[in-house]
Amino acid sequence: MTKNDSKIIIQDVVLSEDELMLLSTEPAVMDEIDVNSKQMKSLRSRVMSQVDEQLSADTSDLLTVRADNGDWQQIGESIRKKILYVDKQKGVVSYLLRVDPGAEDASHLHSSDEYCLVLEGDISFGDIHLYAGDFHLAPKGSRHDRAYTEHGALLYIQTGIQQQMSL
Repeated sequence: MTKNDSKIIIQDVVLSEDELMLLSTEPAVMDEIDVNSKQMKSLRSRVMSQVDEQLSADTSDLLTVRADNGDWQQIGESIRKKILYVDKQKGVVSYLLRVDPGAEDASHLHSSDEYCLVLEGDISFGDIHLYAGDFHLAPKGSRHDRAYTEHGALLYIQTGIQQQMSL
């Protein structure tokens, strides 16, 4: 680490004094920082890119998808899908579903096991009501009743590649 014209250089990464202050763990300094500011998000993105590069050199068989990475695809009027991982060998796909408040869908059949973890919000399948932290398994061959959400939801789904879920 070297100091050079109000900047610190750490292994070819140049951080300004303001950015270093953002990284500080001093409580007095942290009270002055807006963690949602554009500067903080930019810094986090730069730091995490460096971390990812270092980790990928040592752990090339691991996969990390950051919250701000990947593409959200519109798959319905009120539903977006972000694919996290496709394992073609096992025929399994893992993805996030972002469902807007008030969205609903007709009953549907499962052509493969579907694992669902509610990360945010609520989702209901008929009389089954799920909330943040709840896990739900729909085995192959099972049928979900009408699906709906009152407040919207963020769901983690793992299912067979051929499974079609339109919620």
